[in-house]
Amino acid sequence: MKDENNPGEESRLDSSKLPKAVQRLADAMLGIDPAWQLKDWLQNKAEEDLKLLSADLQRETLQAEQRLHRIESLSRRLDVDVKGGDVDLGQKNLFDCFDIIQRGLNISSDSTPDSPYSSNECEEFHPAGMLTNLLPSGETDDPFLAITAQHVLLQIGRLMEENVGVAPAEEIFNHLNERQIEDEEINEAINFLLLQGSIIEIDEDIFILGDE
Repeated sequence: MKDENNPGEESRLDSSKLPKAVQRLADAMLGIDPAWQLKDWLQNKAEEDLKLLSADLQRETLQAEQRLHRIESLSRRLDVDVKGGDVDLGQKNLFDCFDIIQRGLNISSDSTPDSPYSSNECEEFHPAGMLTNLLPSGETDDPFLAITAQHVLLQIGRLMEENVGVAPAEEIFNHLNERQIEDEEINEAINFLLLQGSIIEIDEDIFILGDE
């Protein structure tokens, strides 16, 4: 029977229908403070968790926006590199119908009659746009890694022309650092390309493009 003289009685949750752990908590808290109410505690916990969740979402949103900004910035720089003549797209060892990028993104290199990447049409496609199209089914779902890897490929190709067929790591890093790409990101891209066979380390910190 409810105590009509106790106005808080009706607002008190019945912990007997809740999980055992909650029942033990309620019993312990009531032993400490007879005025303690499970409903108020749940409300406070929910508000605290919502604040934490909101902070996490804001942090994730900020990180995503920063990442998107860097991806867009790198894409623009890559576009300038190619249009500016830093790389001769006619060289087989760079793009050769984008076989290097296809391997790096785990796209089958087998050509089909309907494929937009056939040898007759490969020169009409721009590498930056191709990266975006290839990413959804690629081995990496990280567009930033894909774009950074593309920068590494471009730079290795350029350095191979200037250094009798080899690309020293120091020069790769120096060039990409100037484009505000961090060492950690460059290392990640180099390791990715090495695993895919897109580049080869012929000596310590000396790279060339892969043969295939």
